[in-house]
Amino acid sequence: MYRLLLLFALIAGPLVQAAWEKTNVPKGFKMPRPITLEESIASFQTKPGLGIELVAAEPLVMDPINLDFGPDGKLWVVEMADYPLGMDGKGKPGGRVRCLEDRDGDGRYDTSTLFLEDLNFPTGVKAWRNGVLVIGAPDLIYAEDTDGDGKADHRKTLFRGFGEGNQQHRVNGLVWGLDNWLHIANGDSGGKLESLQTGEKLNLGSFDLKIRPDSGEMKLSSGMTQYGRTRDDFGNWFGNNNATPLWQYVLPNEKLVRNPHVIYPSAVHQVPENPRAPRVFPSSKPAPRYNNPVSASHVTSACGTSLMRDHRLGSSFYGNAFICEPVHNLVHRQVLSRKGITFHGRRGEDETESEFLTSTDPWFRPVSSVTGPDGALWVVDMHRYVIEHPKWIPENWQKVINLRAGSDRGRIYRVVSKETGPAVHENLASLPSKELVKKLSSGNGWTRDMAHQLLLWRKPRAADLKGWQKEASNLGKMHFLSLLDGLGRLAAEDIQLALATKEPDVQAHALRFVSPANASPKLIRQIAELAVSHHAKVRFQAALALGEITSKEAGRSLARSALADSSPYHRAAVMSSLVPHLNMVIETIAHANAEDVLPLLDPLFATTIATGNESGTARLLSIGKPDNSIRHDAYVSMLATLDRRNLDLASFAQKASPALRSALQSQSRLMARTRAKVEDTSLTTQNRIAAMALLGRSPTMLEEDVAFLGSLLSPQTRPEVAQAAVRRLAKLERFKEILKHWSRVSPKLHATMIGQCLGSEDGSLYFLDQVASGVVAPASIDASSRNQFLKHRNGSVSKKANDVFRKAINANRQAVVQSFAAALKLKGHSRAGREHFKVLCSACHKLDGIGVSLGADLAALSDKSTPSMLTAILDPNRAVEDKFLLYVITLIDGSATAGMIHGESANTITLQAMDGSRQQLLRSQIKGMQNTGRSAMPEGLEGALDPQKLADLITFIQTATTPAKNPR
Repeated sequence: MYRLLLLFALIAGPLVQAAWEKTNVPKGFKMPRPITLEESIASFQTKPGLGIELVAAEPLVMDPINLDFGPDGKLWVVEMADYPLGMDGKGKPGGRVRCLEDRDGDGRYDTSTLFLEDLNFPTGVKAWRNGVLVIGAPDLIYAEDTDGDGKADHRKTLFRGFGEGNQQHRVNGLVWGLDNWLHIANGDSGGKLESLQTGEKLNLGSFDLKIRPDSGEMKLSSGMTQYGRTRDDFGNWFGNNNATPLWQYVLPNEKLVRNPHVIYPSAVHQVPENPRAPRVFPSSKPAPRYNNPVSASHVTSACGTSLMRDHRLGSSFYGNAFICEPVHNLVHRQVLSRKGITFHGRRGEDETESEFLTSTDPWFRPVSSVTGPDGALWVVDMHRYVIEHPKWIPENWQKVINLRAGSDRGRIYRVVSKETGPAVHENLASLPSKELVKKLSSGNGWTRDMAHQLLLWRKPRAADLKGWQKEASNLGKMHFLSLLDGLGRLAAEDIQLALATKEPDVQAHALRFVSPANASPKLIRQIAELAVSHHAKVRFQAALALGEITSKEAGRSLARSALADSSPYHRAAVMSSLVPHLNMVIETIAHANAEDVLPLLDPLFATTIATGNESGTARLLSIGKPDNSIRHDAYVSMLATLDRRNLDLASFAQKASPALRSALQSQSRLMARTRAKVEDTSLTTQNRIAAMALLGRSPTMLEEDVAFLGSLLSPQTRPEVAQAAVRRLAKLERFKEILKHWSRVSPKLHATMIGQCLGSEDGSLYFLDQVASGVVAPASIDASSRNQFLKHRNGSVSKKANDVFRKAINANRQAVVQSFAAALKLKGHSRAGREHFKVLCSACHKLDGIGVSLGADLAALSDKSTPSMLTAILDPNRAVEDKFLLYVITLIDGSATAGMIHGESANTITLQAMDGSRQQLLRSQIKGMQNTGRSAMPEGLEGALDPQKLADLITFIQTATTPAKNPR
């Protein structure tokens, strides 16, 4: 939620465990006393023309982390009073929900009623019907006051099974979507959910969630947000985590599952220009750090994001993203602009070295933001001195600080325009349905959403909705379509009217409601035209909509759409809609230019082969003229698909229909030209690598192909091509050929060689033979790979690894640290340390121009004491957060690969391997997945070090991260 980012912890690499090392408490340190409320308010700095107003403070509200506005003007606030370790330090629940009221109408709340208490670390609240929904893992409950005393006397659990991970990584949210669902952020803790109303069960995994509380329905959503999944007025969804302030979810999970056979691009698009731990500019003084995972003045606790959904603050702020950064006592702003279907963010022109809102009060902890009914930006201030979780605070620090300091405090502010001031919070609950309909065109996002929900619950008469398409604003039309859909009254004519508006936002939204039930001939013709619209968002939604229709015209339109827009996300939309139109799409694109067809071959073959469409496969193989390069590329693409599905070419051909078998036989002569294509440096690297798929297929040419692939393992070959050659040799199980070239290639290629050997039991055993014989020096094997050998799933491999490495490994970490104590007194030499870094650290870290940026950005480290770094290097596994664990995935072809789970989609898992590469694996490829229970950053570096070498290594890292060498 709002934890200091563990950017330099738990990611692969020898120095990333620094977050848990003991750091010295400054002599004479005393925890500062909180300043007065008046002093805190005076400490704020924001934009000219804006002001900040207090709307609630203790004792009316304490420990607030989230809020929601009721339709009747009440404010619901969730308080995590039990943070961080329970009311008693042992997990005793103490979370609360309060209801605040402004009874005298002065704009400041004056009455507070304790509605619910003794909740288990609650994280979200939502006004719902006559009560509220509350999230407190493992449960999502509905609570209501039925006797009028202001306290909940009816409580019902609706969903159960959310993961109870670290309190800063729990499920949260409850944000209303234009799709009539409530959207929830995963929080990084997952869970195995059960809807207690339907009995349905769902594994949350690495997905966010959306629910319908009244019916108990639930669905997975693309991506995984830590704290604060949010949307704009047009239904675009955003999320973040502590390190990464803002990303956009582009591809909808429910559409991707229609075609699970293709590999899609990541659903997540990074929005800011500098997406990872960008610089921030606090006005508060840097607080003492309990650990040193990152340097000061970088994003470390991004959370509580919102997009401004009103123009009242000023038109220049509309659509901006506001991101809470509690560690640095500020709210950061990103100005968003649209490019195609994705958003790009930048700092405001007048905020290149400042922030939207800052405070010099070190107790100001903004953890949530939202656009209010009054058009202001509301900011929730938990107001704690210690915002970090004790899991990452060393014991020596815990002795001198009060982890619960500020538990009797809390504030809620709003940022307003000095020129216009806040609008009046209107009581929507008292309005008749006809007046609520008008509110769907309000300029305020909350007002539209709440009117939408109230109308959905009331089920208004048809007369109240009549003529909506003429009177509504564009945003109002979008809400009307969603409302009609939610009421079960949406007709094809309503969608047709919306598509005829020529307003791209309305058209794109209307296309979301296309279904087999409403796909009239006229609507299909409209969609066909919009599939090649000059507006990217309309083309994208049209491509998704075509997957809901089964006509030939829809198939031809989908093919034209695929050829009209080559962007990855648009192509993904096309491929998600492919299954009902496969043959028509293939036949249409067969007559297009080869350069337009080439990018479509992989997903087309993946779909034809997975669905058993032999005629489609044969037609793809015959695209173009016999001597045209597209034939070669098509054959390569088909073979790659067979490999992914662990299908042998000979067996595949034997079982094929006569037409497909004939097409396969006509392609076999292309193999003779493959080596020349791989060597052709005038081709793109991607094309050269793709051609390798043909090498080693012909029994008569096998040995020549193996020798050719081995010749590519040299410093003269492009790294990507050499890595691909290693992977192809591993596929052919020619590990001897791979390791024959060990001594003449770079450490980066070593990582690929090791990874490929680890993927096979025979490869692992052969590699260990080479270590034992001295061909591969133990010191040249990074500690992470060594740990994978030692923990290998095959007992023969792990036993042999223990025999080979036992002299280099000391399992007693504390003894190891103590044995290197002499390094603390030795003078380190940076130049020598640089060489040690090359061998030991560069496989995962980049520093001073050396290495791979797989793990932590070591250049951002500051004030790293020698004792703390020594501990971090030698004892890295003191604590491991779930999302940074090392996984071993076994594929159906018997091979295995290891790395961290970088992301999941409906049909793929993305694994970040130890050579820095990312591999997307179809779920259908995966036989099993094992959580090793250990960080990708393993133990064992001491085998390649002595005290002097360690002192040198530490000195290099310290000198390479000085401000002079790495200016901010």
